[in-house]
Amino acid sequence: KVMALIDKGNLLSYNGHYYMIVDDELVWTHARAWCEESGGYLATITTEEEQNFLVDAMVEHSENNPMLLESYWMGGIVKNGQWCWITEEPFGYSRWAPNEPNGNEENMVMQMYTSRNYYGYNHYCWDDTWFDGDKGGGIRHQGLICEWNEKPVLGS
Repeated sequence: KVMALIDKGNLLSYNGHYYMIVDDELVWTHARAWCEESGGYLATITTEEEQNFLVDAMVEHSENNPMLLESYWMGGIVKNGQWCWITEEPFGYSRWAPNEPNGNEENMVMQMYTSRNYYGYNHYCWDDTWFDGDKGGGIRHQGLICEWNEKPVLGS
């Protein structure tokens, strides 16, 4: 399925990396596996410029897709009580929503809100949640943003 989406031209390029915004509704662990099956990983945002690129891409995506979801999984996770990227890149830049992150328990993960979230002031900011999206309100399935360090090859 990943390669079919790439073949349709859904792949975005920025600064030598490739990205895809995917509207499949998955829990975080399945979203991570979905990206890794094609040699990628859940997106890691290490600069304000990269954040701005993805926000612009998501805004354009929402204009072309009325089904834009409330939030999308990213590659942030808590390990040993600290936020880090699943790629082990430095966690220097951040764009947390106000009063976030408000948790640092093992296996908490990151999502990015969109313009369709319930908290209007948090548009395109990051939020922490449980890896299955359950913060007491039931399991939430969300979209995902995949990233690759090089262009994925069809059939890989």
